[in-house]
Amino acid sequence: MDTATSDDTRRPMARRTALRTLGAATVGGVAGLFATSGLAEATTGAMQFGSSNDAGTSNTVLTGNMNSATLAVLNTSATAGAVAMRTQMTGEGVGIYSMINATSSLGWAISAESNGTLGYPLVATGGQAQLRLAGGLTDPTSGAAEHAGGEVLFDDQGVLWVCVQGGFPGGWRRLGGPDSAGAFHPIAPSRVYDSRRPTANRLSTGESRNVYVGDKVDNVTGASVLADIVPVGATAISYTVTVVGTLGTNGYLAVNPGNISEVSASTINWSSAGLTVANSSVVGITKFRDIRVICGGTATSCNFIIDVLGYYL
Repeated sequence: MDTATSDDTRRPMARRTALRTLGAATVGGVAGLFATSGLAEATTGAMQFGSSNDAGTSNTVLTGNMNSATLAVLNTSATAGAVAMRTQMTGEGVGIYSMINATSSLGWAISAESNGTLGYPLVATGGQAQLRLAGGLTDPTSGAAEHAGGEVLFDDQGVLWVCVQGGFPGGWRRLGGPDSAGAFHPIAPSRVYDSRRPTANRLSTGESRNVYVGDKVDNVTGASVLADIVPVGATAISYTVTVVGTLGTNGYLAVNPGNISEVSASTINWSSAGLTVANSSVVGITKFRDIRVICGGTATSCNFIIDVLGYYL
C-alpha cells in the first residue's frame, strides 16, 4: 500500500517526483529552465504539486541564484481565459508583492509582455480605481537621474508626469496636478448668470459680486433650469462676459476665481455710455464653482451676463 500521503519521511521524495514530472511536461524555454536549473525543494511549509494545498500559517520559500527565472509557470492551453498563475486574497492584503534592489534603471519589480500582435500585457479591473501610483518621488525635472521615454511618475506634490524623451533628466510633460486645469470639455453655450434677471442688479465702480457658474439658468427668469453643467471638481471655465447698458466713459470688469479680490487685469472695457460689449476668456473657479466679477473705472456701472462655453476637469 502506498503511504506517501501519510508518511512524512516520504513527502520530500514525492515533491521531487512531481517537479521532475512537471519539468518533463513543459516545452520551449520554460522546459529548459526546469531541465538545466536543477530541482529545488521549498525550505519551509507544505506544498504538493497537482493537489489543492492548505498551507495554514506556514510559508513556502523558494530561493534561487541564477540568471533566469527562479520559478517558471507555463500553461499551454489555447482556451481563452486560461490562467498560468492566480492569486486571491479574501481580506485586505496584497495579492502579489514584488521587490527589487536595483541600483540602475535596468531593474523591474514586475514585467509584463505579450508575444502576440493581440492581447494586453496588463489588465486591471474592478476596485475603486484600476491603478494607483503611490507617489513619494520628487519632481523629475529638477533631478539629475537618467530617465527613459515612456516613464510615468506621480511626485510628492501630487503632480503626474510622463517622460517623452530619455536623458538626464529627460524631457517631461506635466499631465495633471493640483494647479492644472485638466482636459477641456466643450458644452453648448449656456447662460449661468444675468444681472437683469429677475430684476436689474447693476454692478458699480468698486463693487464685486460672486457668481455661481454650476447651473444653467433661464434667459427670462434667471432661475436654474439645468444643474451641474459645470460639474463638481472642475477647475476652470471657458466663458463669455457681456456688459449691457454701460454708464460712464472709463469702465471695466475684471473676472477672477471666486476667492480672489485683487484686480491684476481687466477682462472687458468700455469707453462710453449705453454700450453692449462682449468678450470671451478662461478663468479658474473655486471648489464651490464660483467666480468673482469686479467693476472698476470712474463713476461707472453696468449689467452683465456670463455664458459658459465649456470647463476643464
